Amino acid sequence: MEFILHALALLENGERAVFFLKTSALEGKKRYERLFKPFPPKMIYQFKGRVICAKNGDFENMKKVGSAVSYAWFEWVKGYNGVTNICWI
Repeated sequence: MEFILHALALLENGERAVFFLKTSALEGKKRYERLFKPFPPKMIYQFKGRVICAKNGDFENMKKVGSAVSYAWFEWVKGYNGVTNICWI
């Protein structure tokens, strides 16, 4: 959250920042109050399937065990204060 808040502070109005985050980033009262309520993302691009992220680039091992983690791209546009839209990719 702190990293995202810092990145947003560096942007000029209309500029955007996009982050690849676990979908669980949407959870949490503190995160909602400090990040999502004052700075709603313009778009969330939710993956339909699980994305394999491999620690230390070990994709072969991750392909065997799969992933139980859901990821999405979160797009913020500085100055946007509307409703967050979700698109499945």
